[in-house]
Amino acid sequence: MKRMIGVVMAGGRGGRLYSLTNQRAKPAVFFGGKYRIIDFIMNSFVNSGIGNIIVLTQYLSQSINDHMSHFWISNPLYGQYINTVNPQYKTEFNVRYEHTADSVYQNMDRINCGDFDTVAIFAGDHIVKIDVRQVKAYHESKEADFTVIAVPVPVSEASGAFGVIEVDEESRIIGFVEKPLKPKEIPGRPGWCFASMGNYLADVKYLQDILYLDAKNKASSHDFGHDIISLILKKGDKIYAYDFSLNKVSGQKLIYWRDVGSTRAFWEANMELKDPSPAFSLYGKDWPLRSVPDSTPPAKITLGGEFKDSLISGGCIISGGSVRDSVLSPNVFVDKNAEVSECVLFPNVVIGEGARLRMVIVDEGVTIPSGVSIGFDREEDERRGFTVKDEPEILVVPKHYVF
Repeated sequence: MKRMIGVVMAGGRGGRLYSLTNQRAKPAVFFGGKYRIIDFIMNSFVNSGIGNIIVLTQYLSQSINDHMSHFWISNPLYGQYINTVNPQYKTEFNVRYEHTADSVYQNMDRINCGDFDTVAIFAGDHIVKIDVRQVKAYHESKEADFTVIAVPVPVSEASGAFGVIEVDEESRIIGFVEKPLKPKEIPGRPGWCFASMGNYLADVKYLQDILYLDAKNKASSHDFGHDIISLILKKGDKIYAYDFSLNKVSGQKLIYWRDVGSTRAFWEANMELKDPSPAFSLYGKDWPLRSVPDSTPPAKITLGGEFKDSLISGGCIISGGSVRDSVLSPNVFVDKNAEVSECVLFPNVVIGEGARLRMVIVDEGVTIPSGVSIGFDREEDERRGFTVKDEPEILVVPKHYVF
């Protein structure tokens, strides 16, 4: 039986999300109350039957290491492992990974250590559900050397925003351009193009050979999108695009993939979760979404407190305050007469009596003093340093900020 190993690329800094990643890696950022961003691709791997996973870390790696060690652990009794790997000091390599392809190349010895014939290489910083078994079946049906997972996007939205894949009528890739102003359309689907999701499937032996060729090229940046796809096209090898819209996951009715690469995109993705019929559902027994189990008590609403259209995690107490259209992580306290609207609150946040917050992301461990307002006075918010460059609508209170 052919076996598949998973590789999660979790070393990115998430520069555009710096307001939340200056003290943690982007995949370790809290999302949806009780999850970390990396949990979603980990669940996709596990729910797809992939029991052997390598997580490649680099930027602020301890934030990922801590999270993985608390829940995503190996099961040696069944020959399954989840290994978190920082850059290794080897004489033939740089101390750090240069780019995505280089991070995988430096760890090919780990990929080759078992009887795996296929490797799934996915970004660890996307919000998505994907059944990798369906991608593998497609990859094998095409007898492909390398498969790129792509999402159909309107040409008007893709222009200047995504890496775009050009395909023929059989979905064989014939070109790739990073953020073109005039994306090539999908044959037979006018007005639509394929955007690369930065997720790949490859035969292990082929991957080793192509990464070795790339490693020898000193002019290469050693990036999958920029260099590896171009090298495969130049060699004339079999590289195909898999249409993500064809991937069916139980309980997920709509196609959903979010990069959450900016503060606004992150806030919007959280706000979508509290809709009555969200585009991305956290609920469903057939496709469970796991994370670190906690021992928090049930959430409590007391002393006339109220909440509406919100996600409230364990350990939260709304004690006479009001929470609307918001997402609360574990152990958040909202005191009497406080008002929280369209906010994302990370763990262990305290909202003092009479405080008011609107369209704010509050990082963990912050206490908002009584009577403080955020999101109502632009000059005051700027003075406190809560505004985000180029994204003026969304405010961020940094981790452990002291008023």
